[in-house]
Amino acid sequence: MNHINWEEIYKAYTVGIQTDIGIDFPTLDDLSKKYNIPAITIRKHSAKEKWVEAREQFLKDTRQKSQQKVVEKISKELIPFDTDVFTEAKRVLEELKSLHANNPYNGLILVNTLKSLVELKKTVAGEGGNEKEPMEIIVANSERGKELTVKFLKGER
Repeated sequence: MNHINWEEIYKAYTVGIQTDIGIDFPTLDDLSKKYNIPAITIRKHSAKEKWVEAREQFLKDTRQKSQQKVVEKISKELIPFDTDVFTEAKRVLEELKSLHANNPYNGLILVNTLKSLVELKKTVAGEGGNEKEPMEIIVANSERGKELTVKFLKGER
């Protein structure tokens, strides 16, 4: 009988075979035909060396690596977004304080500014029904009555 390269067959089964359109994961029967080995021989060898479990572990590890790459990419994209949102929130806060300091009784301007803050909050929160919201806006007058404080708190609704 010819020498059987079990390592090559194992690799083909567990990590697949690169093709023009991607990676192909052959069945044991496919490998039996390709290497001209009786199917029962490949099945016994596969069972003894736990090829099915090895393939499952390889696919699991590959999925985890892929998911980690997606998380890293999204994280890198979110940092500038979070910075932009925070900068805009600070700008709106300063505008709100300025409007309040110049005319503390001008309710219409104050209400419109608060609407802008609420819209900003919705944008950051993703406008979902039961989603966790990344910030909560609290507006309160100070004891002196001439300052307006807006706090951005991380938390859940």
